[in-house]
Amino acid sequence: MEICYCSCRPLLWPTCKERIRQNPNFLLMEDNAPAHYSDFTTLVRLKVGIPKVDWPPYSPDFNPIEHLWELMKS
Repeated sequence: MEICYCSCRPLLWPTCKERIRQNPNFLLMEDNAPAHYSDFTTLVRLKVGIPKVDWPPYSPDFNPIEHLWELMKS
């Protein structure tokens, strides 16, 4: 599974690099799925020069959709 993830990852990086050119404050936002913070992924992402938001391990309060679910349930 990680091999598939890593082989697909370069598809996102050119878009991230373009965003960085447009906005130097760009940060990639990913959840804490194991593939997103594996040693390989982190090393290659840093080598390419794409900064990433550091998220707490479980942070539903930072995710706007989490507040919407409560409204939808009611």
